[in-house]
Amino acid sequence: MPSTVLAAGGINAAFGNVDDQDSWMQHFADTTRRPTAWPTRAWSEIMAQEAPRDVLEMDEWGCRFARTPDGKIDQRYFGASHLPPYLLRRRFHRHGRFLFTLDRKVAELGIRE
Repeated sequence: MPSTVLAAGGINAAFGNVDDQDSWMQHFADTTRRPTAWPTRAWSEIMAQEAPRDVLEMDEWGCRFARTPDGKIDQRYFGASHLPPYLLRRRFHRHGRFLFTLDRKVAELGIRE
């Protein structure tokens, strides 16, 4: 993922927990509109479709994302600030130990360089 090494605090995934108009299709459309879009539309589509599943998997691994009062994974605005307001979505899932969770899982699985 582009910028993953900079994503120490969270990840974008369209759950629609806070913004019920959001979906993986909207995430895909927003991603391909950005000047820093992924190299291909196919990669962008795969990322947008799989991001919610990946966030849930990381949550199971112990990356406890912020929650709404009703227990859903919370979402907030983040990034894409150069887009017009009608394209901004609350799909950022915040957790300060995001990369630590991934690093721990890689070590647990015995994955080496």
